[in-house]
Amino acid sequence: MTKNSYAQAGGRVEVRGKSYKKRVGSRREVWNETAYATNYGKDGLKKTDLIKRKGRIVSKKKSMRMKKEGLKRLRKAGWTYKKGKFGAVKIGSKSSTQKKRKRRRRKGKSRRR
Repeated sequence: MTKNSYAQAGGRVEVRGKSYKKRVGSRREVWNETAYATNYGKDGLKKTDLIKRKGRIVSKKKSMRMKKEGLKRLRKAGWTYKKGKFGAVKIGSKSSTQKKRKRRRRKGKSRRR
């Protein structure tokens, strides 16, 4: 299939009874129905495959997968969430005051010898 296989005389593309300016375009163009899909063949995302999350246009399938598996993937990468803290928190990280105490202890032991 070539790029202009569906092009009409007016330069528009007709797919399944609907007219589009382009056959392939960006996610935004597909969302605004300027283009039919994001890629040629089965790989391309159609408007039915896209969803808007936090102002971004994302794949509906991947978005649903992350809703289910999100925390598991974060924990595997070494992150989690904590009540009262905004955003992700590193697992096993100690506060800077605890680190300073450790350093002081090490220095004190070496001086006594």
